[in-house]
Amino acid sequence: MTFPAEKAPGRTRLLERLMAVVRPEFRTEIYIPAPDDPVFAADECAVANCDRTAASTRRRLCNAHAIRFRKRGCPPMADFLADPGPPVRGRRSLAACVVAGCRYGRGAKNGLCAKHRDRWTRAGKPDLASWDAPDLAPGDSATSECRLPFCDLWVANPTKLFCAGHDDRWHRHDRPDPDRFIADCELVGTASIDLRDLAPQLRLEIQYALQCRHDVRSRTAAPRLVMPAVRRVTALGITSLLDLSEQQWRRRVGPVPTRCP
Repeated sequence: MTFPAEKAPGRTRLLERLMAVVRPEFRTEIYIPAPDDPVFAADECAVANCDRTAASTRRRLCNAHAIRFRKRGCPPMADFLADPGPPVRGRRSLAACVVAGCRYGRGAKNGLCAKHRDRWTRAGKPDLASWDAPDLAPGDSATSECRLPFCDLWVANPTKLFCAGHDDRWHRHDRPDPDRFIADCELVGTASIDLRDLAPQLRLEIQYALQCRHDVRSRTAAPRLVMPAVRRVTALGITSLLDLSEQQWRRRVGPVPTRCP
């Protein structure tokens, strides 16, 4: 049985103590450990020039490259690393219109953006190599860029927040809060511990637990191993670890069934 926050024994005192002892580096909604973190370390993807973190310690490939590796039939790792294919999608600017100087996103098979495709069609679809394409740049290109920090494409019109391709992605995700969407896009493939969905006190309690684990340094705990626990307490809908007794915790959060190999 849970009990109201105002009747929880020691709840106020615990909150005050946590606020006093949790250090600033852990008082963040998204904890991103340093590459050389002694506890929350996560290997980088073994593919050259890939900035994502490895999804498993066995193959040392990020999730995107691991999927590509399996689709190729799990070849010898040396062969795969020698030819891993094009950069994976996620945190990069999308392809721009083929017209020189145009930074609208491609929207046609011939490489034109939607705006130039319309002008090209009205011009009778001339050969692109000889077509004198009009300059359709916005008045202030700097303020017309996609709001995603890693994308330099232009938005279709002043009412848009993102370039055409990233606007489509935003709509496919049911148009979440733009700042949340931007943060999620920047986190793709990054080793991080996301505490944004936790209630304030519960978040502080987990931050304290992370700080203690970091300070003891007895065992490593990569973010990919920590996040399942964070998701489980989030799904319970609690506001503090004190909401459940020890017996209730044992019943609610039992051992995770082992998957078959």
